[in-house]
Amino acid sequence: MNAEKEIVCRADIHRDFLVATMISRSGLKLQEQFGMDHDGLLAFRSWILDHRCLRVAVESTGNYWYPIFCILEGHVEFILANAFQIRNIECKKTDRLDSERIAISCLNNLIKPSRIYPKDYQDLRNITRSREALVNARSKLKNQIHQSLAVCCIKLSSVISDSLGKSGRYIIEQLLEGKTIEQIISKIPSKRVKKKADELRKAIRNGLDPVQVLLIKTNLDAIDYLSEKIKLLDAEIAIKVKPFEEDQISSYPCPESD
Repeated sequence: MNAEKEIVCRADIHRDFLVATMISRSGLKLQEQFGMDHDGLLAFRSWILDHRCLRVAVESTGNYWYPIFCILEGHVEFILANAFQIRNIECKKTDRLDSERIAISCLNNLIKPSRIYPKDYQDLRNITRSREALVNARSKLKNQIHQSLAVCCIKLSSVISDSLGKSGRYIIEQLLEGKTIEQIISKIPSKRVKKKADELRKAIRNGLDPVQVLLIKTNLDAIDYLSEKIKLLDAEIAIKVKPFEEDQISSYPCPESD
């Protein structure tokens, strides 16, 4: 195609709308705002196709770019620009100026496209990120329980490496019910932990006050809830990762027979 007639577009994306600037070397300059809902994105695509735009560049911030990629895939060249590179190009920050400035960079082939992974890979990455967020949230709740125990001078973690494991959880739940240390020790399920009876007596000299009982119970319930959700994600991850494992296995060369 004649370089003078080549038309490109840059979309500056926000949560609820995008500002698009379309330019060409021949002097064309159009700028429109579209909603980020389905109807708005369809209108954006029609605008792009009606003006025979060849390339659309967007910034790879968050996941806002993905619906635009889906709506334009197969229609025009989609350039996913690295956010750091875009910030280096931009100066004064306004939606319309940013959109125009990056459109010019797109027209002059100054934007190095980021890799866009297949949908299956993106789905797997989104699930693993959600799992990571849940695990981090659960860890914070566990830390809060440790703090509640420390407030009451209960040093369970100094005796049991995982104070929220099977034995640790049993001890905490018994403390929540107001059981004495002797009652607790007599029914500890782990023989290995039971052998640490003297250490447990030193670590647990006090009971829990009512406020810490409430906080620990609340956090334990939340931990159990998150653990169930993590299990669900683990099961989905196991399904999603299978094709990648199979691809990796099939990529290995077969041994030659003698």
